[in-house]
Amino acid sequence: MHLTYLGHSCFLVETGNARILIDPFLTGNPAAPIKAEDVSCDAILVDVLRRGLVLPLAEGLAVDAEGFARCRSTVDMDIGMKNFVQNGPRVPAAFLHE
Repeated sequence: MHLTYLGHSCFLVETGNARILIDPFLTGNPAAPIKAEDVSCDAILVDVLRRGLVLPLAEGLAVDAEGFARCRSTVDMDIGMKNFVQNGPRVPAAFLHE
């Protein structure tokens, strides 16, 4: 696995099978070394917390809690956490995408 920092909170994760862009803020970001159109990837993960940052505290926390609840209630979250605890970070999990 290869991890590339692309500025702000953006990373490109490259595995033998996939390229995953995490929390992209590229185009329009003067600190980003590349633009969004210069990146090819198989999946993009966007941080739900960013939406809550522009809201008053109580509303922002509600947005964050709702996003975490959606993630926590998935089968894949359970599979990923169990795999991480049992096998460590370098062993791929068999996700169901549910």
